[in-house]
Amino acid sequence: MIEFAKEKDKEQIKSLWCRTFGDSETAVEIFLEKYSDCVLLFKEEKVLGMLSMLPVTLNGKKGRYIYAVATDEKA
Repeated sequence: MIEFAKEKDKEQIKSLWCRTFGDSETAVEIFLEKYSDCVLLFKEEKVLGMLSMLPVTLNGKKGRYIYAVATDEKA
């Protein structure tokens, strides 16, 4: 199942992000406070993949920049 992240998913997002990119939990928390648009791939209740979308404006048009794409290595 694919859906937008909810508050309850935050710990799984931080865990996947830290394992994938090597960032600290604090850095991930700061990022998630500012940019919360995150789409998750679930298998049952476990997050297997994620991508974040950062808001951008180009030539006066709004869009999203795909950022921090990760997949659990076991998946």
